[in-house]
Parts: sequence; structure tokens; C-alpha cells
Amino acid sequence: MLAQLINIFNLRVFVFLLFSIMIFQKPSALADMIATWPIQVASDDESELLPFSSLSSFSQAKPTMANFIYILATGVERGIDSIDRWTITANIEAGHIWNDHETLTHVKRFVNDPSTQDSDQNPFTPEYDRHATSVASILGGHEPQGKNFGVAYNTELHSGALATNWTGKAYSGNFTTTPEAISMVYGAFFGFADVINSSWGGPDPTGTSFPALITDGFANENPHSTFITSAGNLGPNSNTVGGPGSGYNNITVGALQNDISNIYDAVASFSSRGPQDYSDPVNGLIRGVRAEIDLVAPGAKLIAAHYGGQTGGNHPALPKNIVSGGPGTYLKNVSGTSFSSPIVSGAAALIIHAAKSDPELANNLHARDARVVKSVLLNSADKIPGWNNGQKNHNGKIITTQALDWASGAGALNSNHAHDRYIAAGTLDVPGFEGGTVKRSGWDYGQVGIEQTNIYHINEILAADSLFIATLSWFRDRAFTPGLLTSQELGHADLDLIVRDTITKKVIAESISTYNVVEHLYFTLPASSLYQIEVNYNGNLFGSLKKEEYGLAWFSSPRGEAAAKKPVRKDESYPFFGAPHLAHGKSTVLPCGRLLVTK
Repeated sequence: MLAQLINIFNLRVFVFLLFSIMIFQKPSALADMIATWPIQVASDDESELLPFSSLSSFSQAKPTMANFIYILATGVERGIDSIDRWTITANIEAGHIWNDHETLTHVKRFVNDPSTQDSDQNPFTPEYDRHATSVASILGGHEPQGKNFGVAYNTELHSGALATNWTGKAYSGNFTTTPEAISMVYGAFFGFADVINSSWGGPDPTGTSFPALITDGFANENPHSTFITSAGNLGPNSNTVGGPGSGYNNITVGALQNDISNIYDAVASFSSRGPQDYSDPVNGLIRGVRAEIDLVAPGAKLIAAHYGGQTGGNHPALPKNIVSGGPGTYLKNVSGTSFSSPIVSGAAALIIHAAKSDPELANNLHARDARVVKSVLLNSADKIPGWNNGQKNHNGKIITTQALDWASGAGALNSNHAHDRYIAAGTLDVPGFEGGTVKRSGWDYGQVGIEQTNIYHINEILAADSLFIATLSWFRDRAFTPGLLTSQELGHADLDLIVRDTITKKVIAESISTYNVVEHLYFTLPASSLYQIEVNYNGNLFGSLKKEEYGLAWFSSPRGEAAAKKPVRKDESYPFFGAPHLAHGKSTVLPCGRLLVTK
């Protein structure tokens, strides 16, 4: 068992803002390595203040205020009858959420290490920051006049801050942090919050920086906290996802571009992407083999809450700092993967809330396991034009060694589908941990032993040419000891996802990517037959693990409904193309809600 000491030092970090990305300060050998990363500096700040007195002004927006999006969500209606059924969501990044903004007065708790910056020299006031405020408003903003701003507006919202210092000019996205600060803040929320969102990161192609090691360790020890991160804004180059997003035990989110007519059906050029490098203590560095992006969501021309006070990235020591706006002020045209991840975090909070409110699932902790949540969100994603996970047809068998699309992962978030497949699926968690008989759609929390296979027998005939989607998710086994600031690489299991014709015994599809912690299949069935899903524990890339926990989700379109959205079939390959992610005017991106687009 390899123990890796994490040295205490300041890391060059940057907030994932399209309009401000830099790194700075050179403290140690690891930071020297990180400093060689090719940073793309995007200096244009396209965001503009909208000094609206209330959210009702959005519906009266003039054409000159084009291309902003106001997110409305009704949430999951059933079961919202007491606060103990709500989800707890934490937003952790450089600074704190400003809870005097009209959408964010319900922020419940502020957590930061004593070493973090205190601009006003008052330990009783949080270090508010514009970026954290904007991100949190998209995630869980709740305007008191009834205009529910955020995706999960009824979530119990908490704030964590990491920055020990900001540099650069006002509204800086450049900050330093330490392992102690990261350990303290994330340690306070892993195991407490249902969902943790982080829209920050530093260069880390292999997912081995201290932010990735710490958060992966916490996630592995606290699997009922789903950790969601932004990918970064260093696209369109590959191998550009930053840590902690380049770690393994999270959901990493890229950005979809607004095509000017408010349709989001393409990955933004700035969105970071794979293929990403892999590294472990036994095999060393293996370049360009990981599909690191899990999902994409809108990340351009959005609208968000504004904080213009003189703290955080606008503190008085920074050049050109000014006071701007007030409790009813908003930014339009905000862009970056920073704003994609809170949309996915809100969707995760909504489906977890649905589980807590559902009589069948309320007492089932496995329903809230992060691997289950991830598999359901990825399984229900829409395939955008050009989506390609490398599937090939070899003598009638579909094979992918890539699992996900390098830029868009499993595709564009579709929370309506995620909610339906999570709550209304035919099978909601199979009894026991080793497979069983299941319906045509569903999910399961399972455990599989090394060199063993768990089999899920679908109990009805599936029609030829119907769409079939299967998604498998697990963790890299990492441990982190907060008091010692040490991490341990315990192992990396290699699981395979197989679909077999039960009658003919023939394997018809398999996702066998070696270096990922996700397997994903999306194809049309070749014949009307009985089918089974197999989760195979092939072995370990390193370590001596004997059993692996996983989340599995699957979906088959009902008989006769395959033609409308089935993938394009070719003789030799399957470069599938799907419908655009967002329709004009309304969207399926939010469960039980809508996306109101104003131009």
C-alpha cells in the first residue's frame, strides 16, 4: 500500500472563469511541474451588469439584452413538507456566497480555514466573492418574491471558501490555497452535504495534484456526498481538465455553447476536454487514455447574481476595485464551465431530494450513493450532434475502449430523463448486491468480487432496433488522512460492462475502457430477444482490491419507440448523433421545471 505525503504549499490555482484565467506564484517542486502547464488566458470579460430591482424584470428584457438565460425550476413537488426532507448542497471555491443578494438570503452556513483571506479584518463576516455568488445563484438561488432563480432553489445551501490570497486586478479569478484549507473545508462537508459543487481548479492532467487526492479520498470515504466539478476553460486542446476535476471520484462537467439563438447543442470551444493522461504508482504515466468529461451543460451567455463589494476577488488591495451593484443586481452573458457544474449539481440535488421524499427510497442509503447518482445522470444524458465514444462494430459486436466522448462525456444533461429513470424506472435497486432479474429500465447499487461477474437478467423481450443505454460507475480507491495531510493510493479496479443476448449467449456490446471509472454503451439492439447486462471485475490496474462497489443504470426504449431518437447505425462504426440538447424557448434540462429563454 503506497502512502504519499502531501507537502504543505501554495498551489497556483485559477477559478474557471472564461473571462479571467491565470496562474501565479511559484512555491515548490510540485508547483514547478504544474507551472509548466500551457495556460490559456482569456482576458475579455463579456459579462455586464443588469441593475434589475427584481427578477420580474427579466420577462420585460429588451432585445438589446439578448442571449441570457434565467433558470426556473419547480423542484420535485412531492414530499416537500418539512425541512428535513430537503437536500443539503455546499458550494466550495475561492470565496463565500454573498447572502445579502436577493436570491441567496437563505445561505445557512459559512466554513473556511483560519488561514483564508479576511479583507475587512473581521472574522465574523464571511469573505464574500462575486464568482461564488454567481455560481451559487445558478445552483440554488431562491428569490423571495417567488421567482425561483436556481435549479434546486429549495436546497439547503452552504458555503465554503479556500482562498488564502487573491492577486491580479479587481474581480480576480486568481487565488492561492493550501492543503490545510482544502482539507478543513471539504472535510466539513463530505459526509454532511448531499451534493458538493466546486467551480475552480488548477492544472493537473493526471488527477494526482493535492486537490484531486484530497477530494478523491473524501469522496471514497463518504459516498453519500456527490461531488461535482467544472472541467476548466482551456479547450479546445485535449488533456486540459484541471484538478480536482481531473480526479476520479467526481462528476466533471464541460460547457455547452449558446449558438446565439439560445440553443445549446455543441461543446463550447473553451471547454476543457480529454483524452486525459493517466498515472498510478505501478504503471506510471500513460498518456491520452482517459475520458475525463462526464457531462456537459449550458455554460455560455447565462445570467447570474452579482456581488460588487470590496472583499474576495474585489478586495481593496487589488487594482481597479470599485463598489458596484446591490442586492437586486445581476450579471448577463456569464460564460465558463464554472456555470455548467452548478446546473448539474442542482439536478443532482433534485433527484436526491426525490429519493428522500419517495416512500420506497427514503430509507435506502444506496439510492443516494454518488456512484448511483452519477450512473443515472450519465445514462439519461442527451447525445449532441457529433457525439462519439469510439464504439466500433467488430463482426456484429459493438466495442468501445473509450466509454465516453472526449469532449462531451455521456452527453448533455437531461434532468427530466434523470428524474424519471431514478424515481419512475421499472427497477429501483435490486435486492442484494450481485445482480438479479430486472425490468427494461432501472438502476442498482452493487458489489462485485474480483474475477467475478454480476448478471442482470431483463425479464421481457426487447424489440429489434430499440435504443439501449447502459452506464457503470465506480471509484478509484484513495484514502486521505486530514490530521496528517497524507493520501494513500489503495487501488484501481478494472470493471467491464457487457450486454449479452440471453437466448443465443452472444455478446452484442461491451465497454472495456481500461483507465476510466465509467463504462457506457449507447446502441440499437440487433434483434428482438431477451438480454442481460453483465458487470465483470476484470482485475486491478494496481493494488490488491478484492471487491468493488458500483452504480449501474440502464434504459431501453419501449417497443416501437426507437426510431425517433435511435443512433445512426453503420457497418463499421457508431458515431451517434442525437437531437439538440435544448429546444428553443423551453428545455428539458431541469426536472419538473423549465428553462425560460428571453431575447
